[in-house]
Amino acid sequence: MILSDGSLVAINVTTGTSTVVHRFTNFGNETGIATNGSLIYATDGGGSANQLRQYNLATGADTPIVSGLPSLAYGVEYDRTNNR
Repeated sequence: MILSDGSLVAINVTTGTSTVVHRFTNFGNETGIATNGSLIYATDGGGSANQLRQYNLATGADTPIVSGLPSLAYGVEYDRTNNR
């Protein structure tokens, strides 16, 4: 999950503990999130980044994929079948 301050949080479903994995800058509420293996795709929601970003859990790389999204862009979907 991504918190309103842009923190990407991993939640241990057994213990309920949470750990901040990464912090996206200029992200806000209503962030969109999708996964593909170790890749996480996220939009900034109510933040000012106006980007779709890719975060790689294996390497820690945070890469902008699309810039200039409309303000309040909050949804993202990943089509695993067609890899897009």
